[in-house]
Amino acid sequence: MTQSAKLADLTPDQHNANLGTERGSKLLETSISKFGTGRSILIDKHGNIIAGNKTAEMAGQLGMEDVVVVQSDGTKVIAVQRTDLDLNYDNRARELAYADNRVAELDLNWDIEKLQADLEYGIDLEAHSLWSEKELKNILEINTEPHEDYKVHDVEKMKVSEIFDHEENYRDHPEDQLDHIINSIKQNGLYKNIIVSTDGTILAGHGVMRAVRRMGLDEIPVIKLNIDKDSPQALKILTGDNEISRLAEIDDRNLSNILKSIKELDSSGLLGTGYDEMMLANLVMVTRPQSEIKDFDEASEWVGMPEYEKDERYRLVVQFKSIEERDEFNERFDLKATKREGVMTTWWPYREREDPASIKYE
Repeated sequence: MTQSAKLADLTPDQHNANLGTERGSKLLETSISKFGTGRSILIDKHGNIIAGNKTAEMAGQLGMEDVVVVQSDGTKVIAVQRTDLDLNYDNRARELAYADNRVAELDLNWDIEKLQADLEYGIDLEAHSLWSEKELKNILEINTEPHEDYKVHDVEKMKVSEIFDHEENYRDHPEDQLDHIINSIKQNGLYKNIIVSTDGTILAGHGVMRAVRRMGLDEIPVIKLNIDKDSPQALKILTGDNEISRLAEIDDRNLSNILKSIKELDSSGLLGTGYDEMMLANLVMVTRPQSEIKDFDEASEWVGMPEYEKDERYRLVVQFKSIEERDEFNERFDLKATKREGVMTTWWPYREREDPASIKYE
């Protein structure tokens, strides 16, 4: 059953927890102006808007007055048919589909105070998988106290020859660290911008800059701040960029698992992570009880490296498409490989288990 009504007769939800965004509002205005209305709004039996508050508000601002109300008890799907559009032949129909999805994505900005109020009222925001407990906690931890607007700085390109080290920089960057930085830049690009003062003095990113110079790059992206290199603000950036990260708490066990995965899956190994095999083995030692990792030999075996001795050991990695092929290979050459932590290892010629692996295949 349908009936006619006026948009002005509908009541917006005063507790709508979506604040909306400026960009989302502008796109919604463009969408309605260019394509007309697409998605319907939802009202309760008293005419209160449950969903579509922003759409109803924008339609009113654009001069729309009339509303077609379709009554339903929620047991049937209601389809709005646009008689002027043909999805197969009309680009406007496809563009409307994109606009509909994009507005929903851009115009969402949760009102933390209203979310908190609904939780206190007894609304279960974790029900029906709306949010996980962790997701909801992250949203509610957003600082809602008034604060001054912060500036988002533009990135610009500068010649490497016009960028200078800060004379107060107190951190050195040894060659092994530069090897990691260079490998990261080659694999991932420059994703961490160098911060410089007005005259091109580095405030953050000395290590990256040294790596860039060693790579012979001529021009790089930077963020240039309109401050003097010796100002208190500049010196706070110089120290804060280095020291604030030290306050983070690290799950060393989880870190060791991640590093092991990288080592096994990336052909360049741990280069680019800040760790090498020896460092990872030491990390494993301090993050596992003795009942799990008895000594450094077992730690090095867990990492997949030869036991640390002065004589050199050599390792061969063989990969298989299936467990069956792996087992066939093991039996055919009588390798007597044994499994530990999902990895099969052995020595060639064969030795007893007390020695770490020289061959690993998965």
